Amino acid sequence: MTTQKKIYIRTVDKKTFETILDLLKNDGVIMSNFKSLEHPEKENTTLKYNFTCKEFDHSDSYYNRCSLIEIKIDGNSKHTIDYIKQLLSTVFTEKEFSIQSNSIRFQIKDYKFTTNTVDYNLNNTQNNLKYPVSILSFGRYNKNFTHKLLTKLKIQHFIFVEDKEFNLYRPKIDFTYCKLINCGDNPSELGYGSTPIRNYILNYFWERGENRIWMLDDNIQKYQRYNRGQKINNFDKNIFTSIEKHIEPLDDVGICSHNVGSTVKADGQRPVIIENSKHYSSMLLLTTPEFRFKWKYNEDIGISIDYILSGKLNLCFNHMLFIKNTSGKDKGGNTDTIYQGGSYQGYLTKYNYMYEKLKEMYELKILDLKNNFDDFIFRKDLKNKPHHNIIYNSIKINRHSVYPYYNDTVEYENLENFTYSKYYINTE
Repeated sequence: MTTQKKIYIRTVDKKTFETILDLLKNDGVIMSNFKSLEHPEKENTTLKYNFTCKEFDHSDSYYNRCSLIEIKIDGNSKHTIDYIKQLLSTVFTEKEFSIQSNSIRFQIKDYKFTTNTVDYNLNNTQNNLKYPVSILSFGRYNKNFTHKLLTKLKIQHFIFVEDKEFNLYRPKIDFTYCKLINCGDNPSELGYGSTPIRNYILNYFWERGENRIWMLDDNIQKYQRYNRGQKINNFDKNIFTSIEKHIEPLDDVGICSHNVGSTVKADGQRPVIIENSKHYSSMLLLTTPEFRFKWKYNEDIGISIDYILSGKLNLCFNHMLFIKNTSGKDKGGNTDTIYQGGSYQGYLTKYNYMYEKLKEMYELKILDLKNNFDDFIFRKDLKNKPHHNIIYNSIKINRHSVYPYYNDTVEYENLENFTYSKYYINTE
């Protein structure tokens, strides 16, 4: 367990900041650092990429307005969270600040963030999508959250299911805005998770002349618009069109995706666009055959890294966030097949698999890094379950536009031998 080494005190207004400084100095508390503005400026990727959707503004956040005081935890009896709390209480009421671990926050009445107080619903029927929207689904015919959401949004979409489950899905689907596709086989029986059906979807649209598609998981509950320090429920097609419109003039863009809402705090500071990072669950992908999923676990991370190595520019967008449960929590999908019911062992198996795959790429010199391999990927447990942490900006890109083929193992050969039957059921 990592030991907390500092106490952080954050406040928004100047008067409170100065009062705290005087209080600490007069009491003999030694401050290791203090700033009148914690984050005076952060890279504006909105300007960098000429992001034209002006209704999304990240200029307002707690962290780029607040001042910061740091106190080292060094054994001094005054340098403890309990002592600092007691000292602050001599001047401020406990309602004026909150404590999370060793971080103390002050907020003033005229600067508070409200979340989800309103829904954003432009409902512009003329705002049509450029790329098809697809959902891969398995074992979730009773609770297909993504299908229900897209139907509410009046967005045309496709759901791809296995042959053995087609008749289970059919009576549960609202066909007003949906086409149900039977892939004509049962790829889950191969034991490679979502990879075979994901590749089937890419092949399906590639053969029909589509150069990009949206590929969504089936358990997305909603999208949120992140704007001026607020996360607002969003029920409009701009979930997709804001990104589609943006990437049209850019050259050599690979994966685009929305970010997951659980990692973005309502009053946090985030750039609109993140380069070459993680992509999963709500992705805009190229259909070109050079990019296909390969891994049994964390296949979305595998293909994201393949895109980066090819020289493509991957863009993850923070102006729109998707909300869903983490892997292993919802019944159906991979939870009931390869994730071992979302158990500790299931998460550990996922982590070890991905570690070994990336280590193999590193040893074969497919993956070139700026630092040591174990600084690139390491285990970081969350809620008592193994999770991964990958430092994507450690990847060196040496071979632009050259895709690293390394699918010569038995596992990949089995995937290539999978029969992608082109069985299409017209449900109109």
